[in-house]
Amino acid sequence: GAGHPPLDFLVVDIDSWDCAVAREILLVARAKIVFVEIAFQIPPPFRFARQHGGSAADWRRSTYRNSKYLVTAGCSLSYAVQMFGELGYHMLAIRESDAIFVAKEIAHFFEDAFQVRLPQDEIACYQQSLLWVHDDIPVEYIQEWFWAPEPEKVLDRVAGNLTLMGAAEGLE
Repeated sequence: GAGHPPLDFLVVDIDSWDCAVAREILLVARAKIVFVEIAFQIPPPFRFARQHGGSAADWRRSTYRNSKYLVTAGCSLSYAVQMFGELGYHMLAIRESDAIFVAKEIAHFFEDAFQVRLPQDEIACYQQSLLWVHDDIPVEYIQEWFWAPEPEKVLDRVAGNLTLMGAAEGLE
């Protein structure tokens, strides 16, 4: 925030609470550019973020011991866009499974350099990107969630699927 030490870049890719960790850092330091891993398998407009809970420490140890990536780790693009927007950042782009945000006060430099208008539209960016999915989540789920003409009608199914997958992964 204001009066805090500046950072040129902040990169958060920890396969779990990426948005929460990035938020805490940005509350004490202002970054010009932020790269954060997103849960790409959860398309816009759905907002989801893995929260730290009682089973988190055990889950974290077993994840890296077994080299297993979890479907319900991280935060969705829409969650990240909202959170970073509240912190004074615009989404510039999606690159593989990372979202790139720039501080609003320097956004005009990126608009000129990339010939874009910020903030970018998260749905259009997602639609034009390569789909990075996890083996444990059927691509049909993602297609149904993203292409639903009325997303609110599939919200219960999205929540149910994520809850079941989280439980199967040993998370609350």
